[in-house]
Amino acid sequence: MLTLRAGERMNSTLYFIRHAKPDETNHDEENRPLTSQGLDSAQELIKWFNGKNIEKIISSPYKRAIQTVSPLSNHLGIEIIQEYDLRERKNIKWFENKEEYRKYLRDIWNDHNYKMEGEESINELKTRNVSVIENIMKMNKNVVIGTHGSALCSILNNYLGFGYEYFLKIVGKMPFIFIMKIENGEIKEWEEVIFEET
Repeated sequence: MLTLRAGERMNSTLYFIRHAKPDETNHDEENRPLTSQGLDSAQELIKWFNGKNIEKIISSPYKRAIQTVSPLSNHLGIEIIQEYDLRERKNIKWFENKEEYRKYLRDIWNDHNYKMEGEESINELKTRNVSVIENIMKMNKNVVIGTHGSALCSILNNYLGFGYEYFLKIVGKMPFIFIMKIENGEIKEWEEVIFEET
């Protein structure tokens, strides 16, 4: 957690949005778009955020994350700030076999330094994502953060200790909102908002 200087206050609400449903026939990690269902879900976020006093929108630069927060950005007239270090974990293999994928997930979440050649480990993912979040906390603003499943779970692992079981809990939930209320640099409350199963 952040170390505060004497007299420094940090109060804000962070709204992490795990992207809406993507087109999983497209294996291009950076440019994978949302499905038509995902685009509709992104529009629905406008209603949910009504009255939330959002001051900034910061997002992973990956297309599915940007498409998820774009309707809200347009509605509120708030420009999306793209942060490259909020991108999803770099991986090299697309798993078709569910059991093989489940084993792989256990491996990377049980050993946060585990990775295949050319990939990122959970610790590497966590380090760069948390670095951005620490700076966002210092803004003392209500911020929407466009993110991804593994990226979000790495952040929550850092602050709340969530891991493999939590990743499994949210893996099919898109979009998914995780709310952190920050007071004096500490997480005082958190809440989950689930829109639909995929």
